[in-house]
Amino acid sequence: MALFHFLFLHAETLGIRLRAAHVNHGIRGVSSDADEAFVRRACAECGVPLDVRRLALGAGASEDEARRARYEFLDGLSREYGAKVATAHTASDQAETVLFSLARGTSVRGAGGIPYVRGAYIRPMLDVWPEERNRYLERERIPFCTDESNAGDAYARNRVRSQVLPALEHVHEGAARHIAEFARDAAETAAFVEEQAAELLERARRMHPAEVLDVYESSVLREAPRVVLRAALRSLIAPYADPDRECIEHCMRLLETGGMRSLSGRASFCVRQGLARVEPAQTADSAWQIPFAPGVYGLPDGREAEISCISFENYEKMGKEAQNPLCSCLDYDKIKTGTLLRPRRAGDRFSGPGRSQSAALKKVLNEQRLSHAARAGLILAAAGNEVLWASGLGAARGMLPGPGTVKVAVITIRKRGTI
Repeated sequence: MALFHFLFLHAETLGIRLRAAHVNHGIRGVSSDADEAFVRRACAECGVPLDVRRLALGAGASEDEARRARYEFLDGLSREYGAKVATAHTASDQAETVLFSLARGTSVRGAGGIPYVRGAYIRPMLDVWPEERNRYLERERIPFCTDESNAGDAYARNRVRSQVLPALEHVHEGAARHIAEFARDAAETAAFVEEQAAELLERARRMHPAEVLDVYESSVLREAPRVVLRAALRSLIAPYADPDRECIEHCMRLLETGGMRSLSGRASFCVRQGLARVEPAQTADSAWQIPFAPGVYGLPDGREAEISCISFENYEKMGKEAQNPLCSCLDYDKIKTGTLLRPRRAGDRFSGPGRSQSAALKKVLNEQRLSHAARAGLILAAAGNEVLWASGLGAARGMLPGPGTVKVAVITIRKRGTI
């Protein structure tokens, strides 16, 4: 409510249009419904549009389940409206997150805690302490309600808040503030290391730019500082498995010895003939198919596909990346009846960008020098054997949004459960 009030008062100065979003997780029964009613009244009084998602997770739902459902909703709204999502995390939330991450085991990036900006998400209050927020609420006479589950110890984060941080403050006054300051330093360090890691992967890459699966020269990777190499391997592995310390160390040894490591059954990290790559697991289930319609769909290989529909105006706001020929955006109005999301099949034909006519998809893949593993992981949007879009290859000729487009389909392929 403090963030809502501030953004509402200063919307014109900030040059923003304000919307609100509320998720009723259905975990606290009547209390959850009362919170929703409170939010509805506050938005109605201010004339602020409100989007509400009602769930039925039940009292036994975990924090992680609730978080995934909440961010799935917010991600969809961000794409639909072409909007940023402002959350009201405070400096104390930062300190709790850092402690929780360190106890669980994390990298320098994890020690950086909650980022100020992550994609569409911004945290304007991350340097604000709860006592400062509470003084603002009191001074401005802003009504608010409190989630009573925050007072209990059912969730691990609550125990960090109610037991661990107070104990540290007893040992050293100002502990929470020092932890938050450390998080800023760690985040800056992590950003620098990740920049170096990206440059390392670029130097080590030995694949045609259009190849879906990149390969990297293991000798170039081995020469890098270990902290940079760890970050590089983490970025390669994260889409398929949790890149914990043991996994990263094993993959670093493989750069010396060669060999393979399975990544949660979804992929393998392989080093052969001096080249390293991550190969998605091949699935025997090639018969699956999904009607092309907005929604989130689980795939047999552990990934998930999301199809969303946005206006052409919001598509243009996505910038140059969205208008790249290899981008996963299609003119929704040109999608043919009966179009399916599916793996490749015999007889598929594709007219990629730059082609005057369609060709056998197999021929296109041969020209692009895609490996067997990359071909097995391809996902297509196809009407019969006519391929309208292929992951990594982009849209077929004439399917990209352009003048006259009203609605745009956005296809996202990701590791299942990724927020």
